[in-house]
Amino acid sequence: MFERILLIYPHRVRKGEIAKPPYLGLEYLAANIEDVVNQIKIVDMQFSNNITAIIKKFKPDLIGISWIFTSRINEIKEILNSISKYCIYTIVGGIVPTICPDDVLSDNRIDAVVRGEGEETFRQFVIEGKPDNIQGLSYRNDEGKIIHNPDRPRIKNLDLLPYPARHLRDKRYKYRELFIYKVPIDSLVTSRGCPHKCDFCYPTQFYRNKWISRSPEDVVEEIKKIPAKMILIWDDNFTADMLRVEKICDLLLEERIKKFYAIQARADAFIKHPHIVNKMSKAGFVGVLLGIESPSNTQLEKWNKHQNIKNVKEVIKILHKHKILVSGSFIVGDTNETEQDIARIYRFAKEINVDFLDIWPLTPYPGTNKYEEIKNGGLLLTTDWGKFFYTHVVKTPITPERFELLRNRYIRRYNSIIHKIKLFWIFRFNLINVLKVFLSKR
Repeated sequence: MFERILLIYPHRVRKGEIAKPPYLGLEYLAANIEDVVNQIKIVDMQFSNNITAIIKKFKPDLIGISWIFTSRINEIKEILNSISKYCIYTIVGGIVPTICPDDVLSDNRIDAVVRGEGEETFRQFVIEGKPDNIQGLSYRNDEGKIIHNPDRPRIKNLDLLPYPARHLRDKRYKYRELFIYKVPIDSLVTSRGCPHKCDFCYPTQFYRNKWISRSPEDVVEEIKKIPAKMILIWDDNFTADMLRVEKICDLLLEERIKKFYAIQARADAFIKHPHIVNKMSKAGFVGVLLGIESPSNTQLEKWNKHQNIKNVKEVIKILHKHKILVSGSFIVGDTNETEQDIARIYRFAKEINVDFLDIWPLTPYPGTNKYEEIKNGGLLLTTDWGKFFYTHVVKTPITPERFELLRNRYIRRYNSIIHKIKLFWIFRFNLINVLKVFLSKR
C-alpha cells in the first residue's frame, strides 16, 4: 500500500496564456483516497516548476501525473527527468494515456497507466500496492512486457464520488477578468462525456461516447459549498439533457443562491427549450461557449457534428434576449479549406452576432477518427505531440504561417476595443447586478 502520494498537473502557462482556472481531475482522485493514505500533495506546474525540490521535501512513495493534452509531452518529459533519479513508482492517467497507452508506456520511466475514469482504479491500486488484475490499468511487468488489464466499467452513479479536494489546491490561482473587473473563480463538473461523436473530439473517446450526469440535487449541494461566486462548468456538453438543466435552475432559484455560471454547449439544445434559457438567466447563467465549428453544413457533416447552421442565429437571439453572453468557437484548417473559409467565418460571426470570436486550427488528436483519416492520407505536417497545441499540423492550401496571420487578424478585428465597449454598454445592467453580488458579504 502507498502512503505518501504526489499528484502533478503538467500544465505550465505558455506565452500568451493566463493561468487556467482550477483543474478538478486530480482533486477528484485525491478526495477519493484521503481516507486510506497518510498525506497527499497536488502540484500545479502553473505555479510550481521545481519538481526535484518538491520530491526531496515531500518524499512521496507514489507519483501520479495527469496527462490531458498531447501537447504537454515536453512538460511530461521534464517531470520524468526529475523523477527518474529517485526510483519512485510513477503512474500516469488522463485522456492521452487512455487513448495511447502503448505510446505512453514506451517510456520506461512510466510504470503504469490508468485508462478512463481514475477514481476507482487509482484507489484500488493505492490500497493493493501492485497493478496485477486491477481493471482499467496498463503496466509494464518485471520482464518489461506491457500488460493491459480489462477495462473498468464507467462509473454509473457520479453522486457517490466525494467532491473535489479543493483544500489541497494551490492558493495562487489568479482572478479572471470579467470586462474590466477581476473576480474569484472556481470550476465545477456536473456530467462526464457527450452523447455526440464529432470526428475531431477526443474526450468522447475517453468516455466511450457515453454521457453520464450527476443529479441536480448533488450539483446544487456542491455549488453551495464553493466560496467563489463565479463558476466555470467544464462539462463537455452541459446541455445534453435540458430537463436536468431546468431542474438545476429551479433548485438554484429555490435556494436563492447568488452566483454566476459559464458553460460549454451545443446550439441545438437551446432552440428546443427557449423557456429553460429564461430560467438559466434568472439562476445566474451569464456566458455560453458555443461550439459552432463552421458556417458550412457540408463541413459540419464531414466532421460528424450533426448541427444545422440555420438554427445558430436564432439560438444566439434567444440567449441575447436573456442577456447571456455568447462566445462563438470555430475550427478551420481541414484538408479542403482555404483562406476564403477563414474570411467566411469572420463574416458569419458578424451575421449571427456572437459576442466573442475564437478561431482554432483543426487539431487531429491521436485516438480520434480525424487523426486516423489525416495520418493515413499522409496529410500530417508533424507527428511531434508537442506541436499539437492549437497549431496548424494538417497539410492544407493554407500555410501554417499564413493561417496564423489571418486567424490573429480576424480575431483582433472582431474582438476590438470598440466591440468590447459596445458589449459593456449593452450588458451594463447585468454587469451592475453581477458586481452587487461580488461585493456583497453573503
